Amino acid sequence: MKEKVDCIVVGGSIAGCVTAILLARLGLRVTILERSSGELKGQGAGITLPVALVNQCIELNLFDKDIPRLAIEARTFFRKSLLTVEAEKIGDQPLSACSLNWMDVYRNLRQRLQDIDFRPSTQVTRIKKEADGLYCLETACGAYLNTSIVIAADGVESNLRKQLLSENIPTYAGYIAWRGVLETNLFELDHHIPYYVFSKGHLLFYRIPAEGYEITGKTLLNWVMYEVTPPDVLALRLTDDKNIRHTRSIPQGALHEEQRQYLQHFARQQLPATAAEIICNTPQPFIQAVFDAQIQPYEDNQIIFMGDAATTLRPHSGSGVMKALSQSIDFYKFISKDSDRHLLMRLSQWKNIQLKNNAEEIEKSKIMGKALVTETPSWPDMNQESLDIWWSQVMKMQSWYATPQCSTASTSIFSITKQDENEEKGVCLRSRL
Repeated sequence: MKEKVDCIVVGGSIAGCVTAILLARLGLRVTILERSSGELKGQGAGITLPVALVNQCIELNLFDKDIPRLAIEARTFFRKSLLTVEAEKIGDQPLSACSLNWMDVYRNLRQRLQDIDFRPSTQVTRIKKEADGLYCLETACGAYLNTSIVIAADGVESNLRKQLLSENIPTYAGYIAWRGVLETNLFELDHHIPYYVFSKGHLLFYRIPAEGYEITGKTLLNWVMYEVTPPDVLALRLTDDKNIRHTRSIPQGALHEEQRQYLQHFARQQLPATAAEIICNTPQPFIQAVFDAQIQPYEDNQIIFMGDAATTLRPHSGSGVMKALSQSIDFYKFISKDSDRHLLMRLSQWKNIQLKNNAEEIEKSKIMGKALVTETPSWPDMNQESLDIWWSQVMKMQSWYATPQCSTASTSIFSITKQDENEEKGVCLRSRL
């Protein structure tokens, strides 16, 4: 027997949770299908978000008011001195952002799913549109669910995208991100991010709240280091400690010993001594390869792709969590804006806006990736003045949330200052399906 619900969200990570929460508030009966069992893990990794976006999430009751976060007010560029093994300052740039722990964001969202049907260990194996216009989703356990609307939020390796839009294949950007999180007192960052730059890559540090930060005030040091890596070498980097080859990443605890040794050698070669020491002392470094992906125009208005399933950005312009949050909020605001229009008509309009915005964000992330990784300037020749000129040229005709002139602007296409009027009036989208 087939079960019928108003909306099925495939994927229970950030994008899926936010979209489900907001759609449920608009009266839809929402079911989340998550392929993993139990609570998802973010590897304890850090993320940075615009201050305005965090405030929006608090105003929309997606985050607690006291969600742990640390202010970021500047970044300082350093290079390895040609005369010593220590850092040599190039210059400063003001920033406006905050850092959070991925798990704090996820827990805040999961706490708000109490009235939503969340089904872990449920993998969608097949999706098909039936004669009555509804979508039928078949799961690995043999269940069948019918729905009018499908939200595909199942990540960069989206199974639904592969089934429905097979030509949309992520493209390797040519470099990887080495990552790590550790306890250390070596760096007291004082609200700023150090960037250690070198030819064809850079390393950045920032602190994030640790588990129990509200009580202990304890923080962790989160780091990300980008390195240009040819495709033939990528296969080697993504082979884990059991000699299993991965396609996108190596999780914590699975890095091959040869790759750990390479990372330590690379860090000592490229970085100032103190920074290299931190990399070498990280207990469980991991790898994320960097990809570009964007869905192309498609006709069906009953399928909406969200988060990494819709577009995969290089992380320089904003984290995947930032994209998932802002895009889900934009979607919610847009479809609830006009209570008189049929929902599927609004979804058609949303797709066009989403495609345009995604194309702009991908272009921005490529520009920043080119400047910071693949085509870096001559760092030994840089000083504060030339740094300012260089960055101004990089960001010409672009806006970025972290720059001072953009810090007070909305982080999405719709500014959110209060709960939507339609929600306050109790508008139910079920009547518009």
